[in-house]
Order: sequence, then structure tokens, then C-alpha cells
Amino acid sequence: MPGWYPDPAGTANRFRYWDGRAWSHDTTGNPADPPPGGSLPAPGSGPSPRRRRLGPVIVAIVAVLVLTLTGV
Repeated sequence: MPGWYPDPAGTANRFRYWDGRAWSHDTTGNPADPPPGGSLPAPGSGPSPRRRRLGPVIVAIVAVLVLTLTGV
């Protein structure tokens, strides 16, 4: 789970950010600080991989329908 955790290097009163895959180089003394690097999207936010693949397919289907109806 992404968040600030006690520094695994053992530095007293320091917290290091875990992004869900790896430790960042950033540390803080306040675990309530926002994630490093500005505002990051919440995990799981944004379109799913399946939804991203469907977008171009839907556009192609609509284009074919418009061209077909225009030809008729």
C-alpha cells in the first residue's frame, strides 16, 4: 500500500515513501506529508487497461457507421 513508512535504513524519526513497488529517495519527518513529486493519482484511478483498448475500437465503429450512412 503506497504511503510513508518508517525509514527502512533505520534513520530515527524519518519516514520514506513506498509507492507500492519501490522505496523513493525522499524522506520526511512528518508522515502526514503529501506523496513526493506533487499530487499523484490515487491508486486505481483512471481508465482501466480494458477501457483504454476499447476507445479506439469504438471510434472506428462510429466512423464506419457514419461513412456507411453517408453513402446510403
